[in-house]
Amino acid sequence: CRRPYVRKFRFTPKVDYQSDVTTLGTGQRSQDTTVITPSMLVRADLSLPKGLKLPFRKQVLAFTNRVIWTTTLSLALRESPITLNDNSKLLNMNTSADYEIAKNLRMTLNGAMSRLWHKYLKEEDFISYQFGTVLTFQF
Repeated sequence: CRRPYVRKFRFTPKVDYQSDVTTLGTGQRSQDTTVITPSMLVRADLSLPKGLKLPFRKQVLAFTNRVIWTTTLSLALRESPITLNDNSKLLNMNTSADYEIAKNLRMTLNGAMSRLWHKYLKEEDFISYQFGTVLTFQF
């Protein structure tokens, strides 16, 4: 399977299908849940090597300036004719940018957002988000 590229960006589509059916010994269904989750992963690997000329020195301070950016967007569609709580749409987006400043210095920025829409119980709807960063010195 070839992954489509647009310039330096790679796109990887995916669809997950999950079906969970449970039947009691009496023949009555106690659970019938279907979850379909289409998603798209986008990844870019950008390299912009540069250097910084320091005053009064002949050497150039080298920066690798490499960015690896990864983002995933998915929508989980959950349906159940039996359980009222299992009827919703959940949108998720995760993104992460790993920036290699120099050979021994990296910085990662990440974030995520989720939004749930419940089909019957509107009090279950929510929006959540997170942001984070990591600075790494390698010796």
